[in-house]
Amino acid sequence: MAALGAFPWDSVDSVEFEPSMLRTALEQTLVGMYSVEDLVQWAEAIEVREDIEMTDARVRGIIHVLANPTMEGPTNATRLRAWIAELDTGNPD
Repeated sequence: MAALGAFPWDSVDSVEFEPSMLRTALEQTLVGMYSVEDLVQWAEAIEVREDIEMTDARVRGIIHVLANPTMEGPTNATRLRAWIAELDTGNPD
């Protein structure tokens, strides 16, 4: 989060948010390196950035669900495992 905050909002350049990046964050949360609350805050910060591109539909969907727990429901270990499995399929649609 701190590193993300260092980038300006009006950045001309963008970066691609890849499935492997999301998978790593989900796995780290599953093993307790981060709390679900940390993961939610991280997803909220990513979702609002226009300079972070999410061309993979799975990534967009998971980030949206994570960033909107009131609307989409809470995240738990079962959901984390399902998302990790989904990202392992290699099928972006």
